[in-house]
Amino acid sequence: MASFSEGPEVESLSVIVGQSLKVTLDELSEVTDWSSLVVTLGDTSLATWSRRTNSLYFKGVAEGETMVSISFEGTERKTFKLIVTAQ
Repeated sequence: MASFSEGPEVESLSVIVGQSLKVTLDELSEVTDWSSLVVTLGDTSLATWSRRTNSLYFKGVAEGETMVSISFEGTERKTFKLIVTAQ
């Protein structure tokens, strides 16, 4: 019988409703064509996002938790749990 170990713990990042959280992707600092960037939020009603150079900004819109996945050129670069709180 095979035994399975749990995967690595997912990083959790928090932001307050109405404020922004900066996530920098250092490995993409030399990128100039961002057309293959894909940002996926499990629940898009909790936060919006924008990009400035190699930094992403997630603005909290409503309280809750959602998974965020960031991919570039088909390769996942970062996954984390975004927690949006009232304060």
